[in-house]
Amino acid sequence: MPQPEISCIIPAYNEEKGIRTVLRAAYHHPLLAEIIVVDNGSRDHTSDIVKEFPGVKLIRQENRGKSVAVAVAITAAKGSFICSLDADLIGITPESITKIIEPVLTGKAALSISLRQNCPWFYRPIGLDFLSGERVYPKRLLGDNIEKLRRLPNFGIEVFMNGLIISQQLPIAIVFLPNVISPLKYHKEGLLTGFLGDLGMVRDILRTITLAQFFSQISHLLLLRVDLPDNGWKKAESRIQNSVSSS
Repeated sequence: MPQPEISCIIPAYNEEKGIRTVLRAAYHHPLLAEIIVVDNGSRDHTSDIVKEFPGVKLIRQENRGKSVAVAVAITAAKGSFICSLDADLIGITPESITKIIEPVLTGKAALSISLRQNCPWFYRPIGLDFLSGERVYPKRLLGDNIEKLRRLPNFGIEVFMNGLIISQQLPIAIVFLPNVISPLKYHKEGLLTGFLGDLGMVRDILRTITLAQFFSQISHLLLLRVDLPDNGWKKAESRIQNSVSSS
């Protein structure tokens, strides 16, 4: 059976500090058929850095939010599966990408969601970051809902996708990426701007789903989680607990 093609999509906005690291990890990756970067109206050198990687498809548009950027990228993607990556990741490697793709390619799950090293503390006990941007999923999952994506708030994409996953009862692989960090907004943008950015993300989520649906998604996604032989999270969580108890 031929291996399905996987398109890597990277929405980006003012990510000149981090996008080179992400592109180096994805560039020439043997499991990725193409890389598409949607520059969402960046005012820095994001697009110039993308141009350092011949063959990467760069789509530039005005800043219409992450959800629209994802819709644009999926419309342009040729693969039957999508590997979605945030543009600001620290520590991501080709091995990280292989790790998140593998459960889907081998049929262990319908899609995968990453659990990064610095996921919020309240995600650790349940082993699920349901807002993570690193995901591998069938293109049709969002491709059949492009017009809805275009109408979503800026950061409504992940919870909207969660709703589709739940409604279709798709098995999920949670993949721990122990060396991958997603910078906090206040580290990138300063305390005040970062705080306002976080408030804006919460606003966008609650414009997409209700507060009740927000908590309901967590429990439903956990029920769809499939156990991998060793995704490293249980060992990592044990080390965290031992460190806390000994301090």
